[in-house]
Amino acid sequence: MKKFFLIPFITAASMLLTPLNVSAVSYSLPQTEFTTVTAIDNVNAERVAALVNKVRRDNGLSELKIFPLLSEAASVRARELSVTFAHTRPDGTRFLTVLDDYGIPWGSIAENAAFGQPTPESAITSWLNSENHRKNLLNPNFNYIGVGAYEVNGTYYWDQIFVQSSDPVNGAAVPRNIGDANLDGRLDGNDATLVLTDYTRTSVGKTSSLSEQQRGHSDMNGDRKIDAIDASAILTAYVKASVG
Repeated sequence: MKKFFLIPFITAASMLLTPLNVSAVSYSLPQTEFTTVTAIDNVNAERVAALVNKVRRDNGLSELKIFPLLSEAASVRARELSVTFAHTRPDGTRFLTVLDDYGIPWGSIAENAAFGQPTPESAITSWLNSENHRKNLLNPNFNYIGVGAYEVNGTYYWDQIFVQSSDPVNGAAVPRNIGDANLDGRLDGNDATLVLTDYTRTSVGKTSSLSEQQRGHSDMNGDRKIDAIDASAILTAYVKASVG
Protein backbone atom coordinates (compact mmCIF):
# COMPACT_ATOMS: atom_id res chain seq x y z
CA MET A 1 0.00 0.00 0.00
CA LYS A 2 1.24 3.45 -0.85
CA LYS A 3 1.08 5.91 2.03
CA PHE A 4 2.01 9.52 2.41
CA PHE A 5 1.48 12.29 4.88
CA LEU A 6 2.56 15.79 5.71
CA ILE A 7 3.13 18.12 8.56
CA PRO A 8 1.31 21.46 8.33
CA PHE A 9 3.22 24.65 7.73
CA ILE A 10 4.96 25.62 10.99
CA THR A 11 6.45 28.97 11.87
CA ALA A 12 9.51 29.33 14.02
CA ALA A 13 7.60 31.71 16.26
CA SER A 14 5.25 28.91 17.28
CA MET A 15 8.22 26.76 18.28
CA LEU A 16 10.59 29.31 19.79
CA LEU A 17 10.19 32.43 21.90
CA THR A 18 12.16 34.47 19.37
CA PRO A 19 12.88 33.86 15.68
CA LEU A 20 16.18 32.14 14.98
CA ASN A 21 18.91 34.44 13.69
CA VAL A 22 19.50 32.83 10.30
CA SER A 23 22.58 34.93 9.60
CA ALA A 24 24.33 33.46 12.64
CA VAL A 25 25.17 30.27 10.72
CA SER A 26 27.45 30.24 7.69
CA TYR A 27 27.69 27.51 5.07
CA SER A 28 30.43 26.78 2.60
CA LEU A 29 29.43 23.50 1.01
CA PRO A 30 30.03 22.27 -2.56
CA GLN A 31 26.67 22.02 -4.28
CA THR A 32 27.46 18.67 -5.92
CA GLU A 33 28.50 16.74 -2.82
CA PHE A 34 25.46 14.84 -1.61
CA THR A 35 26.02 12.29 1.14
CA THR A 36 22.79 10.34 0.87
CA VAL A 37 22.51 6.60 1.39
CA THR A 38 23.71 5.30 -1.98
CA ALA A 39 24.45 6.68 -5.43
CA ILE A 40 21.03 5.74 -6.80
CA ASP A 41 19.32 7.33 -3.78
CA ASN A 42 21.31 10.47 -4.50
CA VAL A 43 20.03 10.44 -8.06
CA ASN A 44 16.40 9.87 -7.03
CA ALA A 45 16.54 12.53 -4.32
CA GLU A 46 17.90 15.20 -6.63
CA ARG A 47 15.40 14.27 -9.32
CA VAL A 48 12.53 14.73 -6.84
CA ALA A 49 13.80 18.25 -6.15
CA ALA A 50 14.03 18.98 -9.89
CA LEU A 51 10.47 17.74 -10.41
CA VAL A 52 9.24 19.93 -7.55
CA ASN A 53 10.75 22.91 -9.31
CA LYS A 54 9.04 21.99 -12.56
CA VAL A 55 5.71 22.00 -10.76
CA ARG A 56 6.54 25.34 -9.19
CA ARG A 57 7.58 26.85 -12.53
CA ASP A 58 4.37 25.60 -14.11
CA ASN A 59 2.46 27.46 -11.39
CA GLY A 60 4.42 30.71 -11.73
CA LEU A 61 6.49 30.24 -8.55
CA SER A 62 10.20 30.63 -7.97
CA GLU A 63 12.37 27.53 -7.87
CA LEU A 64 13.69 26.05 -4.64
CA LYS A 65 17.40 25.61 -4.03
CA ILE A 66 18.92 22.45 -2.63
CA PHE A 67 22.04 22.18 -0.50
CA PRO A 68 23.95 19.15 0.79
CA LEU A 69 23.39 19.53 4.52
CA LEU A 70 19.63 19.85 4.20
CA SER A 71 19.51 16.85 1.87
CA GLU A 72 21.57 14.87 4.36
CA ALA A 73 19.03 15.73 7.06
CA ALA A 74 16.20 14.64 4.76
CA SER A 75 18.11 11.45 4.00
CA VAL A 76 18.29 10.70 7.72
CA ARG A 77 14.55 11.24 7.91
CA ALA A 78 13.94 8.90 4.95
CA ARG A 79 15.85 6.16 6.76
CA GLU A 80 13.91 6.89 9.96
CA LEU A 81 10.61 6.62 8.09
CA SER A 82 11.43 3.00 7.31
CA VAL A 83 11.52 2.40 11.09
CA THR A 84 8.72 4.72 12.24
CA PHE A 85 6.46 6.14 9.54
CA ALA A 86 5.47 9.29 11.36
CA HIS A 87 6.45 12.93 11.78
CA THR A 88 7.98 11.93 15.08
CA ARG A 89 11.42 10.36 14.96
CA PRO A 90 12.17 6.88 16.35
CA ASP A 91 13.44 8.54 19.55
CA GLY A 92 10.06 10.26 20.03
CA THR A 93 11.14 13.80 19.10
CA ARG A 94 9.53 15.84 16.33
CA PHE A 95 10.96 15.56 12.83
CA LEU A 96 12.32 19.10 12.88
CA THR A 97 14.93 18.19 15.49
CA VAL A 98 16.96 16.69 12.64
CA LEU A 99 17.67 20.26 11.53
CA ASP A 100 18.98 21.04 15.00
CA ASP A 101 21.26 18.00 14.71
CA TYR A 102 22.85 19.57 11.65
CA GLY A 103 22.73 23.19 12.85
CA ILE A 104 20.40 24.23 10.02
CA PRO A 105 18.50 27.45 10.73
CA TRP A 106 14.96 28.02 9.55
CA GLY A 107 12.28 30.66 9.64
CA SER A 108 9.51 28.21 8.72
CA ILE A 109 9.51 24.51 7.88
CA ALA A 110 7.33 21.71 6.56
CA GLU A 111 7.79 18.04 5.76
CA ASN A 112 6.22 15.78 3.14
CA ALA A 113 6.82 12.05 3.49
CA ALA A 114 5.76 9.01 1.50
CA PHE A 115 6.55 5.36 0.95
CA GLY A 116 5.76 2.69 -1.61
CA GLN A 117 6.12 4.85 -4.72
CA PRO A 118 8.84 3.27 -6.91
CA THR A 119 10.04 6.39 -8.70
CA PRO A 120 10.49 10.13 -8.10
CA GLU A 121 7.71 10.78 -10.61
CA SER A 122 5.21 8.58 -8.78
CA ALA A 123 6.15 10.11 -5.42
CA ILE A 124 5.55 13.61 -6.78
CA THR A 125 2.22 12.50 -8.26
CA SER A 126 1.09 11.15 -4.88
CA TRP A 127 1.92 14.42 -3.14
CA LEU A 128 0.26 16.51 -5.83
CA ASN A 129 -2.92 14.47 -5.51
CA SER A 130 -3.13 15.42 -1.83
CA GLU A 131 -4.35 18.97 -1.24
CA ASN A 132 -2.20 19.68 1.82
CA HIS A 133 0.94 18.11 0.38
CA ARG A 134 0.41 20.13 -2.77
CA LYS A 135 0.21 23.28 -0.64
CA ASN A 136 3.65 22.55 0.77
CA LEU A 137 5.06 22.02 -2.72
CA LEU A 138 3.54 25.28 -3.91
CA ASN A 139 4.09 27.39 -0.81
CA PRO A 140 5.64 30.66 -2.09
CA ASN A 141 7.35 31.33 1.25
CA PHE A 142 9.78 28.42 0.98
CA ASN A 143 13.09 28.95 -0.80
CA TYR A 144 15.08 25.79 0.05
CA ILE A 145 14.40 22.08 -0.17
CA GLY A 146 16.15 18.94 1.04
CA VAL A 147 15.16 15.52 -0.26
CA GLY A 148 15.96 12.05 1.01
CA ALA A 149 15.30 8.75 -0.76
CA TYR A 150 15.90 5.44 0.98
CA GLU A 151 15.25 1.97 -0.42
CA VAL A 152 14.94 -1.11 1.75
CA ASN A 153 13.73 -4.52 0.58
CA GLY A 154 12.43 -3.03 -2.66
CA THR A 155 10.40 -0.27 -1.00
CA TYR A 156 11.29 3.39 -1.30
CA TYR A 157 10.84 5.89 1.51
CA TRP A 158 10.74 9.54 0.44
CA ASP A 159 11.19 12.68 2.51
CA GLN A 160 11.01 16.34 1.59
CA ILE A 161 11.95 19.11 4.00
CA PHE A 162 10.96 22.63 2.97
CA VAL A 163 12.68 25.56 4.64
CA GLN A 164 12.31 29.32 4.53
CA SER A 165 15.50 31.27 5.18
CA SER A 166 15.79 35.04 4.98
CA ASP A 167 19.51 34.87 4.17
CA PRO A 168 21.16 33.08 1.24
CA VAL A 169 22.93 29.78 1.96
CA ASN A 170 26.37 29.38 0.44
CA GLY A 171 26.65 26.27 -1.70
CA ALA A 172 22.92 26.04 -2.39
CA ALA A 173 21.88 25.70 -6.02
CA VAL A 174 18.87 24.88 -8.15
CA PRO A 175 18.96 21.06 -8.50
CA ARG A 176 19.92 19.48 -11.78
CA ASN A 177 17.33 17.62 -13.82
CA ILE A 178 19.67 14.71 -13.35
CA GLY A 179 19.79 12.24 -16.21
CA ASP A 180 18.47 14.76 -18.73
CA ALA A 181 21.61 14.70 -20.89
CA ASN A 182 20.15 16.57 -23.86
CA LEU A 183 18.47 19.21 -21.66
CA ASP A 184 15.03 18.79 -23.22
CA GLY A 185 13.28 18.50 -19.86
CA ARG A 186 12.65 14.76 -20.16
CA LEU A 187 14.46 11.63 -19.02
CA ASP A 188 14.32 9.07 -21.82
CA GLY A 189 16.22 6.70 -24.09
CA ASN A 190 17.64 9.60 -26.09
CA ASP A 191 19.59 10.71 -23.01
CA ALA A 192 21.09 7.25 -22.52
CA THR A 193 22.04 7.08 -26.21
CA LEU A 194 23.68 10.51 -26.08
CA VAL A 195 25.76 9.60 -23.04
CA LEU A 196 26.79 6.22 -24.43
CA THR A 197 27.77 7.81 -27.75
CA ASP A 198 29.84 10.43 -25.98
CA TYR A 199 31.54 7.79 -23.85
CA THR A 200 32.42 5.85 -27.00
CA ARG A 201 34.00 8.98 -28.45
CA THR A 202 36.05 9.86 -25.39
CA SER A 203 37.18 6.27 -24.78
CA VAL A 204 39.09 6.35 -28.08
CA GLY A 205 40.64 9.74 -27.39
CA LYS A 206 38.13 12.02 -29.10
CA THR A 207 36.88 15.22 -27.50
CA SER A 208 33.59 15.09 -25.64
CA SER A 209 30.65 16.44 -27.60
CA LEU A 210 28.73 17.32 -24.45
CA SER A 211 28.63 20.80 -22.98
CA GLU A 212 29.62 21.33 -19.35
CA GLN A 213 25.95 21.62 -18.39
CA GLN A 214 25.09 18.43 -20.24
CA ARG A 215 27.92 16.61 -18.49
CA GLY A 216 26.67 17.85 -15.13
CA HIS A 217 23.21 16.44 -15.86
CA SER A 218 24.66 13.15 -17.15
CA ASP A 219 26.86 12.24 -14.18
CA MET A 220 24.45 9.82 -12.53
CA ASN A 221 26.77 8.33 -9.92
CA GLY A 222 28.62 11.53 -9.01
CA ASP A 223 32.10 10.25 -9.89
CA ARG A 224 32.78 13.22 -12.20
CA LYS A 225 33.18 10.85 -15.17
CA ILE A 226 30.72 10.27 -18.01
CA ASP A 227 30.77 6.63 -18.99
CA ALA A 228 28.72 3.51 -19.72
CA ILE A 229 27.66 3.28 -16.06
CA ASP A 230 25.93 6.65 -16.36
CA ALA A 231 24.24 5.62 -19.62
CA SER A 232 22.98 2.41 -17.98
CA ALA A 233 21.73 4.32 -14.91
CA ILE A 234 19.86 6.80 -17.12
CA LEU A 235 18.23 4.00 -19.09
CA THR A 236 17.29 2.15 -15.90
CA ALA A 237 15.77 5.31 -14.39
CA TYR A 238 13.83 5.93 -17.61
CA VAL A 239 12.44 2.39 -17.71
CA LYS A 240 11.40 2.56 -14.04
CA ALA A 241 9.70 5.93 -14.60
CA SER A 242 7.89 4.57 -17.67
CA VAL A 243 6.33 1.67 -15.78
CA GLY A 244 6.05 3.35 -12.36
